Order: sequence, then C-alpha cells, then structure tokens
Amino acid sequence: MGEWEIIVEDGDLVVEFEKSGENQKKKGKAEKTEKQSGGLLLQPPVLKSMEIRAQSIFRPGQKDIEIVYALSGDGYKTDMLHQFSTEDVLYDSSSIEANVNIENMIAHIKAETGEVPELLVIVHTHPEGTPFPSPQDKLFFRTTAQTIKQHSPGTEVFYGIHAISGGSVRAKKDYGKVNENTIKWSSITHDHEVAFYTEESKPLEVDING
Repeated sequence: MGEWEIIVEDGDLVVEFEKSGENQKKKGKAEKTEKQSGGLLLQPPVLKSMEIRAQSIFRPGQKDIEIVYALSGDGYKTDMLHQFSTEDVLYDSSSIEANVNIENMIAHIKAETGEVPELLVIVHTHPEGTPFPSPQDKLFFRTTAQTIKQHSPGTEVFYGIHAISGGSVRAKKDYGKVNENTIKWSSITHDHEVAFYTEESKPLEVDING
C-alpha cells in the first residue's frame, strides 16, 4: 500500500491514500460518518420480538412485573433478542424493579452466541410507566457496563427502557419515532414506547431499518 495520511474534516476522520486517492477518500469518509452517527438500527422483526417478550408478562388480576431482555448484533444493527427466563439471571422482580445477576447474563448470552457480541443492548420494562431512567436505572447502566467491559472490552453497551401499558383491545399503530431516541407503536392489546440510552444515561439515537 502506498503512503497515506489521516485528515480531520469537519469532525470526520478521512483516510487519504496516495493512489486512487479521491475514491478511497470518499469511501473512508462515508464509512466513518456512518460509524460516528452512533444510532441503533432496529428492524421490524426485532421490534416484533420485543413486543412479544414484553407482553408475555401479562398476569390476569395482578400487576405486571418488570422483566429484562437483551438485543445483540454488530456495528449498530441488532439482529437477535435474548430472553432470560431463569432465576440465575433475573432473580427477583416486582412492578417497580428487576434484580439481575449480570455475570450470569453474560454467561447466558455467550452460551447462545458463542461469545460476547460486538453490540449489546440491555432492555428492561416499565409496566404502566414511562421510558425514562430512574436514579436506580442510571446506577444500573453505569455499573453493568463496567462489568461487561471487563469481560469484553470491545463490546458496545447500550440500554433501553420499554414502557408498556394496556391489556385491552385497541387500534394497532405502526412503529414510529417520536424523538431521536424513542420508538412508539401499539399492538392490538398494548401500547409500547421504547427509549434508548448510553451507559451515561444520555439519549441514544435510534432508527427503524426496513
């Protein structure tokens, strides 16, 4: 390979090669711009799996409890949902909190995928609530991200809060963004609103792909 240099243009990292410089420069800029967008990409089949998982907590005559699930993938695209139907991972839960053994969660995901994924999004539900992190949620974000990165330093760790309400028949509504980090829709029985955050509890941009 010929000589090359790294240039910063308007915040984008551009790699310019000595030969075929213009084409390769454009390609490098486009790839870096996509990476820097930092937005999660969610496909409708993944959103449908999230809907089914969240609605599975329905208990007639009782309050719904919080549950935890995870999405994984590579880059910024999620392609798999992990449900933790075991006390080894979700060892206690109520309508206002869920207690998780993060070490066992990592082991569960590794058993499914063979490794800790490049991208991991840990989601918990807020039954009859809003998709905003409580002080306890913010502490959970920080501490679990540290633990996961001890096992897999290269893994990007993000978080989601899945607010779900309803339980009666209603009009179905398609998936749609309501702001940069939140997707909202309705099944025929529940309203869903999911917001995504970084480990510092900052809003994380999300887009629907497909």
